[in-house]
Amino acid sequence: MSNNEGIAKINDIVVPFVYHMETSYEYLVDRERDAEGRLVQFAYGPGVKRSWELRTRPLPYDTAVAIESELINNYFMVDFWYDKLSSEEKIEAVVEIDHFERVEYPDREGGGWADDYIELRLTIIQV
Repeated sequence: MSNNEGIAKINDIVVPFVYHMETSYEYLVDRERDAEGRLVQFAYGPGVKRSWELRTRPLPYDTAVAIESELINNYFMVDFWYDKLSSEEKIEAVVEIDHFERVEYPDREGGGWADDYIELRLTIIQV
């Protein structure tokens, strides 16, 4: 694994080879203008929730299927953790599988190419 790759966990299932993570923010506020034109904002709860798009390098087929099964078995509601986030605690989240593509990848044992690898793109939405 290179220095810029990370490891995520969905419940206790490891998601290796994460090479891209993009964070988005959803602001839990109502905004409006008052009669004098000033912006008025009403915040609810914590005020902001995050979501992430994660992409992996090709994973062994069995690893990708274990991740998919964990999501399906938990109705896509899981605890999420990523080693590159500042917090050590797990985040309760909904995870969507946006991309599950079988790809060819250099065979580490026999040389040539193996076609039993999967690239994943996941969207993680903080609950």
